[in-house]
Amino acid sequence: MFEALKDIACFVTTFVSFLYGSRIAWGCGSECQFSEKSEDRLKSLRRSIPAAAFIYFIGFVILSSYFASGYFTRFVFSVTSAVILSHLVISMAMPELRRKPSVEGLVLAELTDGSANRIAKKAFNALLSNGKVIKFKRSDGWVLVGRDRLREMNNNARYDGVERRIAV
Repeated sequence: MFEALKDIACFVTTFVSFLYGSRIAWGCGSECQFSEKSEDRLKSLRRSIPAAAFIYFIGFVILSSYFASGYFTRFVFSVTSAVILSHLVISMAMPELRRKPSVEGLVLAELTDGSANRIAKKAFNALLSNGKVIKFKRSDGWVLVGRDRLREMNNNARYDGVERRIAV
């Protein structure tokens, strides 16, 4: 009975340490803005990384006691895992390092139904030739269909100018 209660307490403690370590690390990473001075960022990171790593360390010590033998092995595993996990969570939370979907090859266009969408170039050309596009965005601004100059859609001549219908 005592062994079961000990295992439950260890599991809960490990779970809570990972939860709070992640909360500290995520909060530190999401506050880290690349637009501010590097000294301010480093001050925030120096304060939060050790706190998150220490809380992760507690969880990894408990976790490693179940599958590793020897105090030195547990200590090295726990320290290494805590430092790596805290850095990983902080870097995942940084706004400038989050993965942004690629918009290359898409054209921002407003359609006749009033919706503004990013559309693939082939679909955009078909919608443009069918008269479904009101305006679209080039690198130099918005182009109103019917008012501004457009390329001939049925002309098979190759256009050698700058591609201006790229995503902005």
